[in-house]
Amino acid sequence: MTRPTTAELEALCDGSRASLLVCGDCSGTVVDKPAAWAVVVYDRATSTPHFLLATESNCTVNRGELSAIAYGLWFAHYTGLLTPKSVVLCVSDSEVTVKGGRREYSREAHAAMWKSVDLFESVSRGFLWKWVPRNTDPVQTWCDHAAGELRLVMKDHLAGLAESSR
Repeated sequence: MTRPTTAELEALCDGSRASLLVCGDCSGTVVDKPAAWAVVVYDRATSTPHFLLATESNCTVNRGELSAIAYGLWFAHYTGLLTPKSVVLCVSDSEVTVKGGRREYSREAHAAMWKSVDLFESVSRGFLWKWVPRNTDPVQTWCDHAAGELRLVMKDHLAGLAESSR
């Protein structure tokens, strides 16, 4: 699957006042199975996208969905993309993540990760949260596909490790 184009990234921003887009997705199921996530961090000022991927050997899908956003924010902060002038648009197909971001849902689960989101929000002009239905947007679809492929790699790797330890 090809990476999203600048036009697709801008379309996801949908006329918002956001200067930075963070769109993420997770592929996973339950805590004792591997999960993977993908996130696109898009700097609208320079039209530069950054594509990030990671796996966890044991992770729930809700934790993975939030991990994608949190790591994207960490990357943006670490690289200097997240500034006191930034308005950040966080996009996910996870209703739990988006409603948690808007504080419509409790943040008790994964509280430490939500604290990191709060920290990044405190050093910006603010966050906007947008929910998109799964695989209805090319950027979110790329994240979904990339996370799914990476989860399968992790699953195979873990199976190989288990086999070699016998």
